[in-house]
Amino acid sequence: MGQHCSDCSNVENEITLESRQVTEPISYRYFTKSEAQYALFNTADELKNRKEREKRFTFDFDDGSKYIGEWVGNKRDGYGVMEWKDGTKYEGYWKNNKANGQGRFLHIDGDYYEGQFLNNLCSGYGIYQYSNGHRYEGNWKDDKFEGFGKEFWPDGSYYIGYYVNGEKNGKGKYIWADGSSYDGDWFNNKMNGFGIYKWNNGCIYKGEWLDNNMQGQGEYQWPDGKKYCGNYENDKKNGFGVFLYNDGRKYEGQWFDGKQHGEGIIYEQDGSYKKGEWREGKLINYMEVN
Repeated sequence: MGQHCSDCSNVENEITLESRQVTEPISYRYFTKSEAQYALFNTADELKNRKEREKRFTFDFDDGSKYIGEWVGNKRDGYGVMEWKDGTKYEGYWKNNKANGQGRFLHIDGDYYEGQFLNNLCSGYGIYQYSNGHRYEGNWKDDKFEGFGKEFWPDGSYYIGYYVNGEKNGKGKYIWADGSSYDGDWFNNKMNGFGIYKWNNGCIYKGEWLDNNMQGQGEYQWPDGKKYCGNYENDKKNGFGVFLYNDGRKYEGQWFDGKQHGEGIIYEQDGSYKKGEWREGKLINYMEVN
């Protein structure tokens, strides 16, 4: 999409490939493995019962991970650093043995998240930086994009808008690297509802969308003055529509698969008209001439 002016194409693939979400919750492989249960059995009784926050020496877990930071009794509480055996690291605040508050989680592949945590999950405002240059800045809920956010891709594309459960949902604007843009409604990570798509060559479509395709009523304008107003189905003109030529002529009638097909009327510049039958874009029979 964004390369030509006839039909939308490859939109779904572009958006899907460019919108890689965090594939595995941050807490899945790490926090749940080390809830400091070892500490419950290995910490001296006098430490378990302490109520004040204090910093202690490095605590080594049986799985090879280690923690250095603050504790309350036998629970991680306050600021601390947790490092796993594979090199993954969390630096930030803890409450009741879980990552809570501001923190930074560094993956071994170079990805990192910096922002708010709630019970080991990314929740609140945060930034996720992928090692390939992809970046998300915005709100999170339960390790997924939620609410208002911004995504940026290495090729220069970006999206600014709303998310639900990790996917684009609601109002949002997507700018492609070639300058093409879509501004409108999203649902389930796809263009759904009303929106305006602008190609980098000057073509503009304003209308309804379904799963990244022009679907329903819409208006398509070409930079040379041509315009189509009517129904679309699966990215193509289908049903009734009006086509305005840039020389002043006008066609009103039926369309199928992007071409004039069925009964229609062609109006000339002088006001005269021809009513006829079209098949696959060609006039095959005059029914009335005025």
